[in-house]
Amino acid sequence: MIRTKVRFVGVTSREKTSPKTWRWHQHAGWTDALPADAVVNVSLDPYAWSYFGDYQTKLHRSFRPKDWTADIDGPGRDEKTRAALAQAVGIVRYGRSKEGRQALARAMTSEPAIAESWLRTLVTHLNRSGDA
Repeated sequence: MIRTKVRFVGVTSREKTSPKTWRWHQHAGWTDALPADAVVNVSLDPYAWSYFGDYQTKLHRSFRPKDWTADIDGPGRDEKTRAALAQAVGIVRYGRSKEGRQALARAMTSEPAIAESWLRTLVTHLNRSGDA
């Protein structure tokens, strides 16, 4: 069944966590139809979130469940969209480079989750990887 194969990643602004922290997926009715591990969150520094979430030109339309069967046009072809696409290509290129992976690994080592073996394994992998 497709319901058990679909995964969603929510990109959110980083806040202090507590049992009372508001989490978007707990208030979105459509997530109730999915297994608990089908929805995860990745939090960004609030400034990074503000740029990517509020200001950067979007390369694709929103894809909310109510739009899944809609026949809606894709991204624009104007100069702002082309510049955003070039920026996205640059970010991916950097992330695939040895320098980018090592910078990511260094940043991960300062996170509290570095106490978890899965993150230490990922850091080791990033540091050992050759150029993609």
